[in-house]
Amino acid sequence: MIQERAVLHQIGQKALDFKARIEEIVKFVLAYPDEDLGIIAKKFCVALKAVHIVGAYDSEANSKLELTLARTSWKIRAQRLLDGSQKPSIQVLQRHLKEGLAVGIPSEDYFRQSLIEVKNIGLQWADIAKKVSTDGGALGLDKVFELITEGENLPVSCEKELKLLRDRSMLYCICRRPYDQRPMIACDKCDE
Repeated sequence: MIQERAVLHQIGQKALDFKARIEEIVKFVLAYPDEDLGIIAKKFCVALKAVHIVGAYDSEANSKLELTLARTSWKIRAQRLLDGSQKPSIQVLQRHLKEGLAVGIPSEDYFRQSLIEVKNIGLQWADIAKKVSTDGGALGLDKVFELITEGENLPVSCEKELKLLRDRSMLYCICRRPYDQRPMIACDKCDE
């Protein structure tokens, strides 16, 4: 009987030690703000494997693991948006940032800050592009082409605004000014 109690006490102590170690890993992963996901992925995989092997069920620890998994997954998807072969649209960035808020990504997180920076760059450029596309030809074509080049080199996709600028820079008239919705007189020979 005494021997059974000693064994049960050892099992209980090991379970408490296990839970404390898992909580330590979860806290580390949740608080990790940097861009190197390899570090947190390794620690998180160890925690998940340990929970799976032990087979212990603790609703509080499991909910923390689920939160950690959600945040880590968000960071991995954010990294793909930033480093992927296709540029994300502003709407995709906004939606992903909203998801990050829902899972409690802290404001000092590297990926959150990077997504916000890219989104703001895109919004500022898109605002300028929209103004230029409706300026009636006030800005010179050389400046419009510079703006188009800048838009093509952005880390975010602004195809709608680029199309507006390209349409605005097309020359329609013998005066070589962009089409401004006013009627024009055409040549009878070349129809220009």
